[in-house]
Amino acid sequence: MQFGVGHYFWISVILTLLGFVPGLLYSLYIMAARPPGLSRLS
Repeated sequence: MQFGVGHYFWISVILTLLGFVPGLLYSLYIMAARPPGLSRLS
């Protein structure tokens, strides 16, 4: 688990509770927007 239970997680949960599509779009955005160096855990 890369991001843990932080603000990204809670925003995603709230958007998912409001509707599956907003939560899904936000999650995809977070995964696509992360810096390239975070793709592998050390």
